[in-house]
Amino acid sequence: MNIILEGIDASGKSTLAHKLVENYNFKDIIHSGKDEATGIDYFINSIRDKDNCIFDRFHLSEEIFPIMYKRLPHLSFDEYEEINKYLIDNEVYFIIFICSDMSIIEERLRERDELYYMKEMGAQNTLFSMYAQEFKNKYNYSNFYLIDIAELNSYDNLDIWLENKLK
Repeated sequence: MNIILEGIDASGKSTLAHKLVENYNFKDIIHSGKDEATGIDYFINSIRDKDNCIFDRFHLSEEIFPIMYKRLPHLSFDEYEEINKYLIDNEVYFIIFICSDMSIIEERLRERDELYYMKEMGAQNTLFSMYAQEFKNKYNYSNFYLIDIAELNSYDNLDIWLENKLK
């Protein structure tokens, strides 16, 4: 089983990835940023070839960041849908969307001395929320989880969900 983590910058994806590796013995964390994710072959090969890994970003980010930064996407809409179909049909991945209150994001950006990103974080948050709803409503994907790290016991609730799924 593999896990895809998606969410805005500074939402805690890397922190969660390390917690999952530590608590569930995943063997690797794979960062799928814009430089690594170069097209359909990358994503399809990753899906087929990797096992017991955490992906810190994946194809959903590749749908959002071209919108944010007005660049050409690395995936066509049909390729994006092909990846979704594979994930849904094979149920070999969990997709976890990470969100948070924007004040927490602002605090994290301030700690990183990257507060200048705050305006675009709001736009990212809106887009990631839309895609999270798409997985929930359009695909009715059962291996999907939305975690709000601002909520009390959010990590404990995620652990309960994962433990039930991994049985």
